[in-house]
Amino acid sequence: MTSFFVLTSAEAMATAEAIEALRPLSWSAALLERAGERGGLSTNNMATLFEVRFGRALHDCGVAPI
Repeated sequence: MTSFFVLTSAEAMATAEAIEALRPLSWSAALLERAGERGGLSTNNMATLFEVRFGRALHDCGVAPI
């Protein structure tokens, strides 16, 4: 059975890559700080890690959130 409440290694790797891609962008500072404060790359932080990956997707499409 698939578990949706466990951070997979693929998700962790994708999130780590997203963090590095977003780190130099001014709009991502608060998001990355929040991700770190809430536990970093851990299952307990999955909602915030999703936001990080979503932020990377927006960046890849040329969208800068405000």
